[in-house]
Amino acid sequence: MTPLTDLDAHSLLAASRGAPLLYGRRGGPAVDTAGIEDVLHRLSRLADDVPQLVVADLNPLVARPDGVTVVDARTRPAPRHGQDP
Repeated sequence: MTPLTDLDAHSLLAASRGAPLLYGRRGGPAVDTAGIEDVLHRLSRLADDVPQLVVADLNPLVARPDGVTVVDARTRPAPRHGQDP
């Protein structure tokens, strides 16, 4: 459901299998979780604003204590009616 609320974005992140690593497992530094949540919000708004968007791939998204970087991003719109994918 779009757009995501602040609670939605936080819950998605906190419920992920990698959450312990993101929040600083075993004394390691926590990453910029607010930055990751911001990326989730932006993707949600993009999906809401551009309903033709069928794929958004951010791979990799690098999260560090001092920020978040999307290294590569690819998007794909739905084919226009009557056009092969």
